[in-house]
Amino acid sequence: AHYYTRGGLCGDTYPDEVCRGNYSLHKHDPPLLFDLHSDPSELYALDPTEYSQLLALVDEAKTAFEATMTWGQSQMDRGQNVTLQPCARPGCVPFPECCRTDTLHPDMSRRIP
Repeated sequence: AHYYTRGGLCGDTYPDEVCRGNYSLHKHDPPLLFDLHSDPSELYALDPTEYSQLLALVDEAKTAFEATMTWGQSQMDRGQNVTLQPCARPGCVPFPECCRTDTLHPDMSRRIP
């Protein structure tokens, strides 16, 4: 069940407007339900009136979970620390610009220093 949705990494011309990056945060009441077996891309929301009992169970479980949830500090609100970025060449200078590699590993198609 999706209680909130927000745009993703799709461009502004992507056919599914909800996936577009310019789609702001939306609250859904009732939440969106999808049949992941027949619709793994979540393109067609199920009719909530046909699943009212299921939605009641999901809402009950969500409420119980949130009542015991200990919320931590948002890691996104802490900002960025470039010294914590993964680096292909640890200890290189000037960091982090030197971390990028231009050579592909022959067996794994990944870049190496």
